[in-house]
Amino acid sequence: MKIVIKYGGSLLYDEHMKFNSNAVEKITEVVNQLYPEHKVCVVTGGGRLTRMYSNALSSLNMGELDMVAIGVTRLHSYIFSRYLAKSVPVRHISNYEELLGTWDSVITTGGFYPGQSTNGTAATCAELLGADLLVNFFNYDRVHSDDPESNTDVEPLSRVTYSRMRELIRKFHQAPGHYELFDTNALNTVERSKIPVIFLNGRNPSNILKHLKGEEVGTLMEGERK
Repeated sequence: MKIVIKYGGSLLYDEHMKFNSNAVEKITEVVNQLYPEHKVCVVTGGGRLTRMYSNALSSLNMGELDMVAIGVTRLHSYIFSRYLAKSVPVRHISNYEELLGTWDSVITTGGFYPGQSTNGTAATCAELLGADLLVNFFNYDRVHSDDPESNTDVEPLSRVTYSRMRELIRKFHQAPGHYELFDTNALNTVERSKIPVIFLNGRNPSNILKHLKGEEVGTLMEGERK
């Protein structure tokens, strides 16, 4: 199976902005178990560090803030590549052209271009690589019926369609470092190529192994069932 993993940057820091190396070790261990039976591409986000820079550099325009965010995601991706390289072959890339070719190692990358979140990057990587699954590691066990940060009366969802996700995305703020759930461009990409997306809590990345064994974990997003 070809798997693209999007790992949210917010999972890499605690509330005091201390870097969580244990999180990197956990996802590295999971990738080690997936490879080489499965082909794996890991896309890292910027998360809290991006938001910190965005707040401090509020005088910059949105394009400039995107460039800052891309730099942060690439830093995180480089850290991932160094951890992974201790146990598996790794190809660290910085644009879509480098993505194409023989998929003979674990691929790591951050963001590529302004105007695109790393959700969008991961979705495009999944499309170009012909991936069978996109894994979105985020801060919750499941996607909810509303933003759990602002509404306590929410329902955890085990399965959503692309159209339902489109409704949910509208409830979340979208800006550099603020793509907590998914984004519209990423959704358009996975929907047109019919790529299933599993949303899992990144604090327990081994849940991807449970999902691949058929256990019900997280929230699966796919098309309407006929």
